[in-house]
Amino acid sequence: MVIHVLYWIAFAIQMFCFPATIYTDVRRVYGRIFNTRIDTKIYHKIFYCMATCVIILFIIILIMG
Repeated sequence: MVIHVLYWIAFAIQMFCFPATIYTDVRRVYGRIFNTRIDTKIYHKIFYCMATCVIILFIIILIMG
């Protein structure tokens, strides 16, 4: 059950950061909210980290049944 919760949390964070990896306007809006610069790569790093976590947790869920 805990793995499922972690999976959905990582997935939600990943989907939150995904638009910022593509669109500059979204990075501008997020910059106003989180006080980050528009040319930052933090959203890319978070997105790839969460994508890795989602894949690993999904495999664990599949193995555990």
